[in-house]
Amino acid sequence: MWTANYQEGRCWPHFRLEWRKDASDRWRLGDWILLPYVHPVESETRRAFRQSIMNELGLNSFDNETFASALLDKPGSNGKRLVTVYNDHFEVGQNAISMSLYSGPARSFGSQSGSDWLVPAGDTPIGYTMRPSPAAWLETGDSKLKQSSRRQPWHSFFKPFSKQICVLSLPHHGSSKDFHEEVLNFDGIALAVATTIRDRNRVAGLEDTLSQVQAAGKQYKVVDDRAETEFHFMCARAMRPT
Repeated sequence: MWTANYQEGRCWPHFRLEWRKDASDRWRLGDWILLPYVHPVESETRRAFRQSIMNELGLNSFDNETFASALLDKPGSNGKRLVTVYNDHFEVGQNAISMSLYSGPARSFGSQSGSDWLVPAGDTPIGYTMRPSPAAWLETGDSKLKQSSRRQPWHSFFKPFSKQICVLSLPHHGSSKDFHEEVLNFDGIALAVATTIRDRNRVAGLEDTLSQVQAAGKQYKVVDDRAETEFHFMCARAMRPT
């Protein structure tokens, strides 16, 4: 289900989870969401872009339903023209800034550690106990977060979920060219993950980034698609009696 929240004049679009236990059950609204980051754009630029898109689609007025229909009806052969319109209004690499994605609880519920989500405590798969903990992930893609002008609005955007973010994927596979220690400034972060093959030295400054993560008191994992570097994260929900 697609919804949108508005705060201080900015759109916060997110996907919210719906679930049911089987095909005969009704759909139930979950509290788990996917929240993508969109780097702030000046209102004047946004208005100019919307007008150009409307002109390209042959629209005289804007409403969501009409716009969506016109966009879907645009012949595939002219899709490149829409990309050109986008590039005419936004800086090159705008998408590289806006590649972060939060996945986790929409809000905190319990009183313990600000969450009623639980993660395993202990190493054994059988008989472990569960403890209250943040459970969310924050993916960063290739976001260029070393630059303050990009990092600060990014951090402000996800700050409301600070206590719920447990795992952070390091930007650009952990490259020091896109990392700044401030990306770790969320209350719940316990682990930073770099997705790369470490022994191939493909990521610039990876070891420097990992050293900074360790100096900040956080754990890190370097993982790829090989079985020996898989990483599993388990969590569960504390259920209230009904």
